[in-house]
Amino acid sequence: MMLDRIETVDPVDDDRIDGIKRIVRELAAAPHDTPALNSVQSVDTVADRWIPVSERIPDNTEPVLCIEKRADFGTYGQPFVCWHDGGGWVGKTNYRPIVTHWMPLPAGPQEVR
Repeated sequence: MMLDRIETVDPVDDDRIDGIKRIVRELAAAPHDTPALNSVQSVDTVADRWIPVSERIPDNTEPVLCIEKRADFGTYGQPFVCWHDGGGWVGKTNYRPIVTHWMPLPAGPQEVR
C-alpha cells in the first residue's frame, strides 16, 4: 500500500502519520453502501466544474449556485444560491453580488424505496 511509503522528516510527526495511516486503512477496508450511492438520480445533472460568467449566463431566473470574488478581501466568498434576472445577479442579500462563477443546483433528493 502506498501509505507505507510516507516518511517524515521530524520524528515528532511519526505518531500523527501512523494515526492517519490507521484511519485510511480502516476507511479502505470498510464496506461501502453502493446501492444507496447509486440510488441518487441527480448526480449526472450537476456540472462538474464552476462555469465562468464570461463563458455563459444561466437562463433568466433559474436558481444556481454562485460564487463571487470579494473585492474587500480579494478572495472568493462562500457559495450561495442566486439567479440572473437579465440585468444582473440577484440573491438573498441587500446588494447585487458580483458573481464570477456559477453551477447548476443538484436535483432535490428522491426517496429510496
